[in-house]
Amino acid sequence: MSSVCLCVILYFVVGFAASPAKRDVDATPTITPYEEEMTGSYNEKKVFDCRSTDPVEWIVPQQLSNSAYFTNDSTITENGADIYESKLTLNNLNHVYVGFYYCALKSKNLNSLDLDGLERTNEAVKFYLFVDDQYDFTVYTYPIAKDKVHAHNGQPVTIPCKPTTKNIKVTLTKYPPHKIISFGKDLTPAVEQPEFAGFDPKYGFRIEKYDISMRGLYNCTTGFRSDWSSSGWKAYELHGDAPIITPANDNVDVSSGDSYQITCQSEEPVTWTNNQERRKGVRENVRIYHTRTQNDALPYESRIELSNINANFAGSYYCKTNASIELWGNPADTNQIVKVKLNVKA
Repeated sequence: MSSVCLCVILYFVVGFAASPAKRDVDATPTITPYEEEMTGSYNEKKVFDCRSTDPVEWIVPQQLSNSAYFTNDSTITENGADIYESKLTLNNLNHVYVGFYYCALKSKNLNSLDLDGLERTNEAVKFYLFVDDQYDFTVYTYPIAKDKVHAHNGQPVTIPCKPTTKNIKVTLTKYPPHKIISFGKDLTPAVEQPEFAGFDPKYGFRIEKYDISMRGLYNCTTGFRSDWSSSGWKAYELHGDAPIITPANDNVDVSSGDSYQITCQSEEPVTWTNNQERRKGVRENVRIYHTRTQNDALPYESRIELSNINANFAGSYYCKTNASIELWGNPADTNQIVKVKLNVKA
């Protein structure tokens, strides 16, 4: 296995110099200090002030616990008008603090899906905080389930391989096979990697159009400036959607003597497994058919047909993709499995 590495090197450092935030309408929140991207020092304390003519609140990265930050809301008078103020205090900065911070109007129904939309309508403002962490150079995603990156066939997807600050080298390696995701100095993809659209230290590596050949484990390696003696790494598992079952019922009631069939569709070949075939009267009454479809998103279809059902058919039937891979000689099971439980009534 080759050990060649090709790295993206970023040297640009952003300071904390304050500048006025955008405020196109009276209620648009303003943050002080403000830059779209800011960098804090390791173990530093930072305080940000958000103001508006309407009540505001802070939305911080998901990984932060309440003990890592606190807010203080108050009302002040400015030019004869009431101004709502919310201060955000971040203590002992480290890699955990890296991410987007929003200040938004409190009257809105806030969730992670509509914050950028609120910013476009001047109801929120955001900045991205990097931290020059001397001991940890990789941004960790929370919750851990995000280590599994889901993609849709033919659609763009981003692998969140990100550094804690912009002057850190980043390399993405795919297994199997051992394949370096290479970029030129201008962050455009190399000719041999046309599927990758680019790299952004706030988001990661973007795949323009996912297909199943891109599925696998990706090792994200970060190194501090030009010194690879200190580095961090994190693995991401990239795969498409789990197979789809039809009928869409994972708990089925059938009667003895009935027939029943289940169709499983997937973006890659699938197999059916169950423990019932060893029981009397089951194996000879189970038929499985594999076909290719005209559906580009789900081209593989497998149908299991059960006939002359009796009590021995009861149990779980699994449709799974054949996606077991190895990383450094160790099995890394990425099987995508859906289950149907069959209940047999007399």
